[in-house]
Amino acid sequence: MSARNRVQLNWLGYLLWSVFVNACNIWLLTPLVQDYGILGVVADVLIVVIWLLGLPSSHRRRWVTFTLFSLLLGQGLASVTGDELAKRIVLAVVMCLALIGLTWWFGRVRPLRLLLTAVVLVVVNSLVPFTQWPFYTHFWIVRNGTLSVSNAAFHALPFAEIPTSSGEAVITLEQLNDSKTDFLKTAAQAGTASSSLADLLASYGNRYRLVELKSTSSGQLETTAPTVQDLEKLNPNQLNPMFPFTIAHFSVENGMVVEYFAPAVDPAKQVEMGVRPAQLPENAMALSLNVQKEQEENWQSVLQQLGGTEDPSSLRIQGGVLSGVVNGHDIDVPVSANRVVGTGSFTAPGQSQLLVEGMNTLQVVSLQGKGKVLATYHGSSALPLSNDLFVGPVDASGRDVVFVNGSPATILEAQSDGTWRQLYQAPDLSFRFETSVLFAGDKQPEIITDDPSVLQPSTTNYFTSYTYRDGNLVRNWRVYRTNVSNVQSVQFRKGGPTYLLTGIAGTGQYILLQRHRLPVVPAASVLLAIVIAAGWLWRWRENTRRGRGGETHA
Repeated sequence: MSARNRVQLNWLGYLLWSVFVNACNIWLLTPLVQDYGILGVVADVLIVVIWLLGLPSSHRRRWVTFTLFSLLLGQGLASVTGDELAKRIVLAVVMCLALIGLTWWFGRVRPLRLLLTAVVLVVVNSLVPFTQWPFYTHFWIVRNGTLSVSNAAFHALPFAEIPTSSGEAVITLEQLNDSKTDFLKTAAQAGTASSSLADLLASYGNRYRLVELKSTSSGQLETTAPTVQDLEKLNPNQLNPMFPFTIAHFSVENGMVVEYFAPAVDPAKQVEMGVRPAQLPENAMALSLNVQKEQEENWQSVLQQLGGTEDPSSLRIQGGVLSGVVNGHDIDVPVSANRVVGTGSFTAPGQSQLLVEGMNTLQVVSLQGKGKVLATYHGSSALPLSNDLFVGPVDASGRDVVFVNGSPATILEAQSDGTWRQLYQAPDLSFRFETSVLFAGDKQPEIITDDPSVLQPSTTNYFTSYTYRDGNLVRNWRVYRTNVSNVQSVQFRKGGPTYLLTGIAGTGQYILLQRHRLPVVPAASVLLAIVIAAGWLWRWRENTRRGRGGETHA
C-alpha cells in the first residue's frame, strides 16, 4: 500500500471511528447504565479497559483523547438540538473550537483532522440528530415534526385518531399566533357572560388551532387543516388532556377551529375535593359529566357553524342511556357510565361490543340488537379505576382486554359469564401502558409501555415492548429514550404499514415510527468486538516489530 493510500485510510478511520463511537455510546454503553445501574457501570468500565489495553502504548493517548473529543462533541451537539437555529450555531462553534483546542493540547491530534471530524459530526447530527438515534435500534423515523405548544397547557401533544375513507388520520393541536387586534375582535364577539369572557381573556397567548396529520393521494404525509367531514368524526374530549379538571372551549375563527382551555373548577373547589377522599370518586364523576356535557354542546355549535353535524353512527351516553346507530340498527341501552372508551371483542372473539366507563365502573355492552350489558366491573376503594385506560389485544386469541393505567397498572379481561379476570398487575407504580399493536408479520401483538429500569432505582421510564405470556410480560425490546408519551398506533392507508405516533413530553415534538427487524444492537456489539480484537492484534504486531528491531540492534 502506498504512503498516500495509508494517509487516506488513516483519515477515513478517524472519521468513521468518531461516528461509530457515538453509536456505541448511544446503543450499547449508556443503556447498560440506564437499565442495570452500578452493574452496568462495571460492565462499561470492563469494556473500556479491554479496549484501552488493546491499543499500543505509543498510540493510546492520541486515540483516547480523540475518542473523548468525539463523544463530548456528540453529546454537546445533541444537547442543543432543540434550540433555535442561531443559538445552535453559536453553541456548536464554541464547543467545536474549545474541544479542538483542548484535544490538540492534550492529545497532540492534528487540528485539521479534528476540524474535519467536527464538521462530519455536525452534519450527521443535522441530518439525523443524536437524540433520535435510540429509536433506530428498532424503528425507522418516517416523520419528525414540531408543533408550537405551551408546555403549561398539557404534558405532550394530544392525538385524536379518526377513520377516513382511505384509512386513518390524526388530529392534534398547534399554538395559534394571536395578534392583539384579532384577539380583541374575538373577545368582543365572545358575549357578555362574565365567566366565558374571563376564560377567553385569560387564554391570550395559549390558544390552539386544530391540525390534521393525514396521507395524501400520492401516499405522502401532510399536516393540514381538518375537513368538516373529519371533524364530524372527532371526539373533542380526546383533545383535552387535563379532562375533567380543565374544560375545552371551541370556536370558528377565519375558517379555523380554535381551542382554548379553562379550569373546570376553581382552586378552592379542587382543594375541597382533595381533602375529602371518600367523596372523591363521586365528585370526580359529577365533574366529568358536567364538563363532558358542556364540551359536547360547544362542539355541536362549532360543527353547525361549519355546516356539519355529529356523525349519526357515533355512540353517546346521555342521561344514563347509551344510544346511537350501529350497522343500520338503533342502540338504546341503560348503562352505569358516562364515557365511551372503545369497541372490541371482549367476552369472545368476533363479537361486536363496546366498553363504557362510569364512576369506578366498567361495563361491556353488546352492540347486537338494541344492545345489552354483558359484564360489569367495579373498582375497589383500595384500587379505584383510573380514567387513563384503553382497549386492545393482549394475545392471539382474537379477544380484546382493558389496559388500565392505575397505581399499579393492570390488565383486565371480561369473561363470557359476566365476571372479570385480572391478567396482569405491574410490579412498579410508575409502569404505564401506552398502546397494543399487531405489526405486519407478527403473530402476537406487542404491548407498548413506558416503564422503569430493570435494576436502576429510578422513576425514569423508557419506551419498551412486551409480549404477554402466561400471566407475565416478556420483554421484546427497549428504546432508551425518555419522555415518550401519548403513543398511538395508526394506519394512514388501508393495507399499508402500521405506524407508531409518539409525542415527546415537555415539547411540541411528534415522531412517526415504522418498525423494522434489523439487528442493530447485535450488529453494533459484533463490530465493537471486532474493533477491540483488531486493537489487540495491532498491539501484538507493534510489540513483535519492536522485539525484532531490538534483536537486530543487539
